[in-house]
Amino acid sequence: MKEIPAPTPVAIYGASLLLRHLDALVVEIAGVRAAQDIEFIHRMRVASRRLRNALPIFQPALPFRKMKPWGNEIRRITRSLGAARDLDVQLESLHKFLNSIHSTSQFVPGIRRLILRLEQQRTGLQTNVIQALDHFEGSNIAQEMHNTLDPMALQQDSTAPPHADLYHLAYQIITNRLLDFFQREIAIRDPENITELHAQRITAKHLRYTLELFSPLYANELKPYLNVCRKFQDQLGSLHDCDVWIALLPEFMAEEKQRTINYYGRPDPYNLLVPGLVEFQLNRLTIRKSQFVEFLGDWDAALFKGLWEKLRSQITAPLISPNVFPTILYPPPGDPLQTDPPPNKFDT
Repeated sequence: MKEIPAPTPVAIYGASLLLRHLDALVVEIAGVRAAQDIEFIHRMRVASRRLRNALPIFQPALPFRKMKPWGNEIRRITRSLGAARDLDVQLESLHKFLNSIHSTSQFVPGIRRLILRLEQQRTGLQTNVIQALDHFEGSNIAQEMHNTLDPMALQQDSTAPPHADLYHLAYQIITNRLLDFFQREIAIRDPENITELHAQRITAKHLRYTLELFSPLYANELKPYLNVCRKFQDQLGSLHDCDVWIALLPEFMAEEKQRTINYYGRPDPYNLLVPGLVEFQLNRLTIRKSQFVEFLGDWDAALFKGLWEKLRSQITAPLISPNVFPTILYPPPGDPLQTDPPPNKFDT
């Protein structure tokens, strides 16, 4: 019988992280099915994205033929939750706006109609979400991943300093993420570059998730950079949310006007909806403008402080001076990195 080689330090570390994110995903399933609180679907989607970010990073150290099916199943979950989560965020924005205006305001009818239509769509999407959850649980992927990864994760020695191979991997992956992060440095300075700004949000998210993966290796010295990435992700998420509304509202208004004509035979009742819809559109434009100014100011502040050069120095230090960060592989219970931060409303 061919002897199975002992798992490498990278495999042990990767197996432990994958299991952590897998468990974070599975624990939300019941809440997503119940659909009583939008945070369940948010947390499950984030966990699925963290898994998708980690799988290709550790795949070379975990040469299982099952890795591709795992990735496909996690991708299916992420996509199934996406549309529902987007509507949850939009409805939350609308309810917040509705609560900010007087109940007798001329803006109320239009906002209530928009809420009604989106709630109808969200109800329809819940069936797709349930089907995706059924498929995931029926595939038995979660148990299969545990059966495969548990033996490796159990070999983790929490008293030993991280292996040099982990620092080399962290340096390589984080450096590549930083290169991606700065590819659009010029393009994102133009508020009209909607596509580039949206792509930068995704890049910031990938950098953040990657820093989270390797943060325990550096005695949690990466937390300042994590906080900045999270802030950029929030700001760019808010911009994207506004861009979606700005594109969606004219289409919605045209469709609702035609729906009114089809039902009443005339467009007059639709006119009651126009003030609220126009006001909400102006509100999104205003928020987008202020959010872009805030983002660009914070982006330049990070550059001025040399934040990213400091990050490069941080991840280079262990390669120059081994054991410069002698720490356990995972932070102790209660550390902020052990639990998710408050949910990001625009993490879609």
